[in-house]
Amino acid sequence: MAQNKSYPFKQGEKMTYSVHFGWFNIGVAEVWIDPEFHYENGEPHYLVRCNIVSSPWFKLLKQIDMCFESLVKASDLRPSTSIRDLKQGGRIDIRRDQFIFDDSIKVNAYVEDVDSHRNHAFARTNVPFRDALSSYLYLRNQDLLNLREKLSVRTFFTNSLYEFNIAPDGSGRFKLMGDRIQTKEFKLFFPPSELVSKGQTGSVVVSADERKIPLKFKLNLSLGSFMLELENISYE
Repeated sequence: MAQNKSYPFKQGEKMTYSVHFGWFNIGVAEVWIDPEFHYENGEPHYLVRCNIVSSPWFKLLKQIDMCFESLVKASDLRPSTSIRDLKQGGRIDIRRDQFIFDDSIKVNAYVEDVDSHRNHAFARTNVPFRDALSSYLYLRNQDLLNLREKLSVRTFFTNSLYEFNIAPDGSGRFKLMGDRIQTKEFKLFFPPSELVSKGQTGSVVVSADERKIPLKFKLNLSLGSFMLELENISYE
């Protein structure tokens, strides 16, 4: 079954980001889209993977090796399955979520390290429902360059549903692999939580072209400011 939709992102795309905490470079993040489709029930899915590895010297977060992986339906960019594999120091946390879009939205979660099943159900609304990596694909597919007001997304992450907003915040330039490229900048508004205090926000900078490449991402957390900055992009 061929997939004919045209998206800003491409299969085989690999982006490598430096991860900063305040002024310090604390690790590397890589976002990769499998060059091949994966099929579930005869339907093509994108396999998207994000790996984050912290530097051994950064003691605040111990040693982190985190892998997110999602199967995202190619026709509508909804998640089918997502896996989170987290190693932090000697701690292991492995979760698998399966998504069912029906009259309501169901998430069947399995936490492997404690052999626990958790089932969630959420009402369908006009705000799109995604997991972390399908939110990434969904937002890149929106007409961000002409966005005039806020855009909302509901993202399911670690047994909780978060609704956040993205709103335009000007333009600028970014140096990538020796070239200075035009950018669009956006503010991110997150709901208050243990990590994000009320009034604190994040921001994202994307290339001002049809690819809408995420160049810089910043999140102001209660324990400090984290930033991802794109260092390299390649295609397999």
